Amino acid sequence: TLIIDGWEDELRRSLYSTAAGRVGEPTIVMGLQDVTGKRGSADKLLEAAETAMMEMGITDAASFLALVTDNPNVMKSFQRDFALACWAHQLNTLAGEICHYPEAKAALTKGNRIVTFFNSSHYWGGQLKAAALAEKITRGLKKNCESRWYAIILLSLSVEAHQTPL
Repeated sequence: TLIIDGWEDELRRSLYSTAAGRVGEPTIVMGLQDVTGKRGSADKLLEAAETAMMEMGITDAASFLALVTDNPNVMKSFQRDFALACWAHQLNTLAGEICHYPEAKAALTKGNRIVTFFNSSHYWGGQLKAAALAEKITRGLKKNCESRWYAIILLSLSVEAHQTPL
């Protein structure tokens, strides 16, 4: 994730900070630019980001999946200058397209039937849970969540984990 933030320091200088963040790793400060006396704009943010990437030896912004900044006016115009697709949205759209294939649709339908049956039946759900614990499987069967791609992952992994007890 490319993180760009602007603020004013104690000496009343206007500064832009550019950083790179990744889940599970420390954030790396890539650059700090003094933009005192310059009008803040999406172009200035883009210039700051490009300068920071160049100084860090990053020649292709494709390694960034998202951009975070907190200025709403800049965010609107920045989209025109710095094309950065929403990774999660693209993945969700891709998962939806995959679900249209008959083989995928059939597999997901069967998985949903299995999960629905065992999660809605106290007796058979209990029997499966006992058999799963005997196999040292501690998680339950899952199928619903906020995004389509994560729902598919949860469904597939939970049914796969319960393959032996099923």
